[in-house]
Amino acid sequence: MASTTQSASGLAGSTNVANAGPNLVYSQGGGKTKEAKALNSAIQINPNNMVDLLKSGQQAQQQYYQQGLQYYTQAVNTASQQIQQSYNTANATLQPISIAGQQAMAEQMKMLGLQPISLTSSYANRLNGIGVSNTTDLQNQIQSAENLTDPAARAAAKQDIISKLNTLNTPFDLAGKKAALVAPDEHQLALQNVRNQYNAGQPFSQEEAYLSDKNIGFTARRDAAASAVSMKQDYNAKVADLETQNAAATLTGNKLQGLTNDYNQFYSPESQKAYTGEEVGAKLASTPGYANQLASGTAAIARRGAAVGMLNSGNTLASLLEYGQGLAANTFSQYMGNLNSISGLGAQFTNSIANNQVGEGAAQSSLATGLGSAGAQTYNNIGNSINSSNAAQANLLQQTAQANAAFQYNQKQANLDRQQAASNAALGATAGIMNAGTNAAAWGYNVYQNQQQANSFAANSGASFRPSGYWQV
Repeated sequence: MASTTQSASGLAGSTNVANAGPNLVYSQGGGKTKEAKALNSAIQINPNNMVDLLKSGQQAQQQYYQQGLQYYTQAVNTASQQIQQSYNTANATLQPISIAGQQAMAEQMKMLGLQPISLTSSYANRLNGIGVSNTTDLQNQIQSAENLTDPAARAAAKQDIISKLNTLNTPFDLAGKKAALVAPDEHQLALQNVRNQYNAGQPFSQEEAYLSDKNIGFTARRDAAASAVSMKQDYNAKVADLETQNAAATLTGNKLQGLTNDYNQFYSPESQKAYTGEEVGAKLASTPGYANQLASGTAAIARRGAAVGMLNSGNTLASLLEYGQGLAANTFSQYMGNLNSISGLGAQFTNSIANNQVGEGAAQSSLATGLGSAGAQTYNNIGNSINSSNAAQANLLQQTAQANAAFQYNQKQANLDRQQAASNAALGATAGIMNAGTNAAAWGYNVYQNQQQANSFAANSGASFRPSGYWQV
């Protein structure tokens, strides 16, 4: 009969080999008697412990890979926040001069009779560049608000746009999302494993009794531990992903807040338009020192005219007009030159801010690429670890099966040798008995012949003869 190998994990029917170690058991041999079963029993290797060790090693390695990725993710998030903070600090330093340059350029265009570029004209594109989804309608609204001329309509549009921008900037609830994740409980997993596999539908106390059982409890806890490791890895991966999302949300939120603050500051209820001639004159007249210079210059011309008796003459009036026009021209040129210097410096600062934004994007992209590569390498390592563990388990099981087959074959061969020896002994004994019987029969026949001869002799001679020890029937 084919033997059935029992495991050493404590299941009924197994017999531990006292001096062979925990990984060896006897197979239950076939036969009707205990003696026959004992003869057919063979030592077998139980690979369960080694398989468990391989699985535990693979799980530990996988956990270390996951933990390493988590640490790397945290480092990347920290670096990302530091990069963002440094660029924000730099841009905050540059922004006032950039804004002043934009205002100077707008003033130059109005002084030249041109429709100025609105400081908020690019904010629709700025919102699009932040990367928030579903903002197309708001971008269109921001762009349309640039064309409004009625102060009341512009004020209402500004209030609505700022409200919508604030709605977009919703903080990422990292703490709440972490709390929603359930960390694995090994004991509860063990109970659930018992409930699913051994005693479905029984009361909780009965499940506890099963769990405390030496054999079932060990199996349940072992499986639960494996499940807990897997769930812990999944939990850590989800936490790392939440932290990455939080870092991205913080970056987006800061950009949205900056856009909202700037829009609130620079979108004017009054529409921007070119100055009229009178407005240009008023602008020049309001420049520092203009009024004093005009007054002192005209007073000097009047005094000269009065000194020669020509205060109200055409020449004096022409001189006054020429001086006023010259002063206005010089003031205009100086005013525009000052604006040009400011706008030029602002353009440089604006370019620096743009370069910073490009640099920040490149730095963040590099971090994201590195994190993606690390994640891919981590899961590749985990896959290789699983494949190596599975290959080692398969190789172990194959070698164990071959060894156990050899043990059983050798046991059966030894039994055949014992049976052959017993058969040979029995045949030898039978041959000896047969030889003894043959010799006895020959001896009896000889005695019989001798008796017949003696009887014949006696009959002829009248004597009676019986051999010693022989009784005639």
